[in-house]
Amino acid sequence: MSRRGRLLLLFLGVLVTEIVVVYYVSSTRFGFILNAIRDDEGKATAMGFNTTYYKTAAWMLAALFTGLAGGAYGMFNTFINPQTAYNGAWNVELIAMALMGGTGTVAGPVIGAFGLHTIIEYVEIAFVGWQLVVLGTAVIVTVIGFPKGVVGTLREYASEMDYYERGGMAATDATADSTDGATDADTTAVTTDE
Repeated sequence: MSRRGRLLLLFLGVLVTEIVVVYYVSSTRFGFILNAIRDDEGKATAMGFNTTYYKTAAWMLAALFTGLAGGAYGMFNTFINPQTAYNGAWNVELIAMALMGGTGTVAGPVIGAFGLHTIIEYVEIAFVGWQLVVLGTAVIVTVIGFPKGVVGTLREYASEMDYYERGGMAATDATADSTDGATDADTTAVTTDE
């Protein structure tokens, strides 16, 4: 296998590991506490959680994967200079990736990263010099057209479809299903002592 193929597998391994860890953490007590801190830090503190500890641990976990990706990129590029390592457009790209895919989800930023990177690569080939214009346009279209990102918008449409498939009812009535079409008058027994 070539060097480029091994590095591609390294990047893929970092991605899969990160997705698995984030998915796992989001369903643990640690993840629930982080959600509580995100929603209202004051209330999380009042509930007795050490918010500084949990925020620091979350920051360290994020820095771990950022460092792994940066180290792998350094091995891939073999040369790092300030223009490539601290490119200002990368900050905007990272935010745009999360916005496009949908924040607050595990799959959203991954889908946004693949989608935005595909668009940027195409623009670099077809329209040289217009990368920042396309990036700005993608952010504006996403914020206006898809405020919850692609994943959030798809979830919203799926819940609307489910709502209409049920005939406009938010939930099915278990008693209506169990009586097999019998009316309330058929199933109600009235007893009198005369």
